[in-house]
Amino acid sequence: MGIKEKNDKDSQKEALLKQLKPLSAKEAVRKAKDYFIEISGGRYIPLQPESVLQEKTLWRIVLSFYEEPPHLKNGYIFPPKKVYKEFQVDLETGNVLSMKFVDFNKIISEQ
Repeated sequence: MGIKEKNDKDSQKEALLKQLKPLSAKEAVRKAKDYFIEISGGRYIPLQPESVLQEKTLWRIVLSFYEEPPHLKNGYIFPPKKVYKEFQVDLETGNVLSMKFVDFNKIISEQ
């Protein structure tokens, strides 16, 4: 492949990338929710967005949900625990790159 052909291919790639519109925050939250619903079997619904942050190449999204309440313990029923999960969603492809449990109080203090 000659230099001219390589430059033409590079120019075509750049033009295509410019045509691709980055994922909006709303779309990224939907992707994270859909991903979690799929892997959890829809067990933890509703999911609430708690934090949505755009970084250079990804969205960092924190969703919360309530775990199922524990069974009766020593005559008491404890309220369900609120759980937070952080998702990293690729800004261009919309693919979920990672998911992890997070302590939401730590996230708030970092910002």
